[in-house]
Amino acid sequence: MKQMQRFTVLITTLLILAGGIPASANHIYHTVLVPNPDQQTVLIMAGLGLPLDDSRIIEGEGLEIPLREIDLALLDDQGISYQIVQEDLESYYGEICLKNMKNIPGQTDEDPVHMKYGSMGGFYNFEEIVADLDSMHMLYPDICAEKVILGYGWDDNPIYMVKISDNVEINEDEPEGIFDALHHAREPGSYTCLLYGMWNLLENYGIDPVMTYLVDNRELYFVPVVNPDGFLYNILTNPGGGGMWRKNRRDNGGGVYGVDLNRNYTYQWGYDNQGSSPTPSSSTYRGPEPGSEPEAQTMMNFIGDHTMTTGMTVHTAAGVFITAYGYANVPPEHYDVHMEYMEYASALNGYSYGTCYQIMYASNGRTQDWQLHTHDIINLEPEVGGNGFWPPVSQIFPEARDIQRCIMNQFWCAGGQIVYQSVRVVDGYLTPGESDEIVVTVFNRGWGTSEPIEFELTTSDPYITLSTATGTTPAIPRRETADNAADPIIADIDPTCPAGHQANFTLTINQSGYLRTEVITLTVGTPSVFFEDDMESGVGGWTHEIVTPGWTDQWHLSTANSHSPTHSWKFGDTGIGSYANNADGALISPVINIGVSSELKFWSWIVAEASGAYPDSAYDGGTVEIFYGGTWEVLPMDGYTHYIRATAGGGNPYTGPFDPATPVFSGNSGGWVEQTANLSLFTGDIQLRFRFGSDNGGAETGWYVDDVLVTGFPSGGVPQMVVEVDYVSGSPVPAGGGDLYYAIWGENQGAVPLDYDIWIDKIYESSDTTTLILREITNYQPGWQINRPDAWYPVPAVWPGGNYDFRIYSGWHPEYEVWHTDAFSWVKDGPVDLGFDFEANLPTAGFPNPFDEIIETTADLAIPTSFGVVGVYPNPFNPSTVLSYKLPDASIVNLSVYDISGRLVTELVNGWRDAGVHEVTFNGSALASGIYIYQLDIGSHSASGKMVLMK
Repeated sequence: MKQMQRFTVLITTLLILAGGIPASANHIYHTVLVPNPDQQTVLIMAGLGLPLDDSRIIEGEGLEIPLREIDLALLDDQGISYQIVQEDLESYYGEICLKNMKNIPGQTDEDPVHMKYGSMGGFYNFEEIVADLDSMHMLYPDICAEKVILGYGWDDNPIYMVKISDNVEINEDEPEGIFDALHHAREPGSYTCLLYGMWNLLENYGIDPVMTYLVDNRELYFVPVVNPDGFLYNILTNPGGGGMWRKNRRDNGGGVYGVDLNRNYTYQWGYDNQGSSPTPSSSTYRGPEPGSEPEAQTMMNFIGDHTMTTGMTVHTAAGVFITAYGYANVPPEHYDVHMEYMEYASALNGYSYGTCYQIMYASNGRTQDWQLHTHDIINLEPEVGGNGFWPPVSQIFPEARDIQRCIMNQFWCAGGQIVYQSVRVVDGYLTPGESDEIVVTVFNRGWGTSEPIEFELTTSDPYITLSTATGTTPAIPRRETADNAADPIIADIDPTCPAGHQANFTLTINQSGYLRTEVITLTVGTPSVFFEDDMESGVGGWTHEIVTPGWTDQWHLSTANSHSPTHSWKFGDTGIGSYANNADGALISPVINIGVSSELKFWSWIVAEASGAYPDSAYDGGTVEIFYGGTWEVLPMDGYTHYIRATAGGGNPYTGPFDPATPVFSGNSGGWVEQTANLSLFTGDIQLRFRFGSDNGGAETGWYVDDVLVTGFPSGGVPQMVVEVDYVSGSPVPAGGGDLYYAIWGENQGAVPLDYDIWIDKIYESSDTTTLILREITNYQPGWQINRPDAWYPVPAVWPGGNYDFRIYSGWHPEYEVWHTDAFSWVKDGPVDLGFDFEANLPTAGFPNPFDEIIETTADLAIPTSFGVVGVYPNPFNPSTVLSYKLPDASIVNLSVYDISGRLVTELVNGWRDAGVHEVTFNGSALASGIYIYQLDIGSHSASGKMVLMK
């Protein structure tokens, strides 16, 4: 029986240095490359007990793996060829660690204040880990418990655990998660990731609303060092870092030590000799019997005493995410959930992902397999990094930082994680003069039950009164949807509200104090049908054609698949084959005349080539385009699943017909999906085309389109954004050029907020029109005014002489839709030149833009009643877009933009802002095309969304 009092870490370390832990034979490790092994070779290597979980695939070269001298002899015996890429890894890593200690970098603002570099090549040694755990409790005693010993290794070294939660000394009925590291003793990056994440939680509690919610509503358990004996052995042999011991320190007899702890868990232990080795000297020795090792027993006992739902077992250094199962090619229970969580994680840092068996190797007796099969725990395992076990110091924190949002996802999914799905009016549409019930639907993507969710709806719309502004769902089981149908929000609609009016609302979703917002739009009135086709009456008015000359069009009416019986349009082979490579075909609708507040709906079924390594990217796919104002443009909609990737496999350029970053439907839709697009920016005659494109390889089934419906409301009066421009002085402008002075005025004289363009054109000799100034404006409130009596424009000397008009417009540029316009005439001295190129001779600086800083004035300016993002316009954009947000009170605002990997791109706002509606411009001129995420944080409120830069 073990005594109650154990040696302290210091005493344990002294015993190590005195020789208290027996050493096994000194093994020399090498980095070895096996050139492009086939599947049979990999199976042979697995059967030899080689550590394939420490290997990585180098595209075009082969499999790189760290091996001992005795392992090379095994390869020789099997006739497997190899190259030694790096001799003596311990010496190599030791040199890196020595250099690291001379080049410790300063911390960045991204890193937790208390996260430091250690004395072992930049990594913590065991004493430093323990000191950090003590510091966490000392600095944050209310939310971080004192470390406890869960068990011991063979050499009586303690396995420590720390709990983080509110009311940390009480076992509350809250979702639980388990997070562990260092099953393998030579992977210091694993515990570095955990400590980084722990400090992140503690330091941001009470500051960051997400982390505050997670600490208050989860019980999170952390075991940074599962294998203390093996780790302390590495410290003994390589105190400065670089140790290559992997297993624990079981004495197997004959001078042979160690069991691979991640082959010792009881589920499917010893399933075969590929997934683990029965040989004690092997790096993947599974032990004499299931669960024989005290470290594995400790973890199984602790987990068995709790009700964990998610977890993370951190390893290094292959740069992938893996999940159960590993013992055989058997998909895990709830396969789609595992894939969803890993796809989310991979989208943040670009790692490949799959089951252990699929993506890396066969491996039995693993903690992931045991946790899932025995306790239904979804454990996501990152193999962090890609720079070896002991990387340069410049990579230590970035590798840890790289998976923090993935760890945060596992914190979330231990309980309920609420995702907004939809809002609907029970009777279909808001109706003037009636009270309508509004129901919000959310989805719990977490692996635990969510608490009841509260909704609050607000609006400043003059036609809408919310007599009941709140609603609540019941508790939501994991992976299910719920709504407030039993507790609906009630909206009273003014009888005078015009049909087709679009009312904007801010929806606040309250998950136990964590608030997030969604901006939603509902239309008043029952829409008219402008176009409808279920594809059952033949070709009708549809046409199809090749878009890029020399490519292929394969659109045809098909009975192979349909949403409503029995026909649909298909792009692809007329039989069961795949679509063509180098395809670019468009299915074009007849001309459709639409009114206001129009909407497109259609049903889509697609299987097309998407990227396996980059989940949001595709090489083939379909997009919807609209013809309006003389050009075809991609129609924005929320349903696009992918974006065209600029590079194909191996870094080669993309060869398809679309511009990089074009949004498309791609991958496998999993069946028929209804898609919706807002057409409210357009009125009058439009055409739609469904365009499918493919590159020069990797074809799939294709794209089906069925049941196309366009609805809306007949056009009513013109929006009342009245604009005026008046001549002040400067005409005639001398032949040598001069300043033209003018005044502009405008007012929203309607009853609703407006999104619109305002612009000024120059018209020369009634024939040549050139836009001089343009501004896009969103959420312009009733009564707001523009008043610039002091504007001027520098007329260049090179401009020809003659008669000019200076004209202002409101509506949609360029002349898609003109609401109001005004102009004055002026003259420039000099000869007339009707062929002059004005576009190439516009002044670019040195004059005021009257729309850059619009003076907003009104006698009765309403302060918003709620926090929220008003909108992003345009989106997609190039090169800039305007983000609008509203504040009911003066607040500290942080508005930041991140790239798709989660890296900060820029901070647009950080400071106090007055109550009201604010706009800020995000300029992407220096950035690559792609998806960017805005994050707005105001106290306990937060909102985020996607923006697409398309160059």
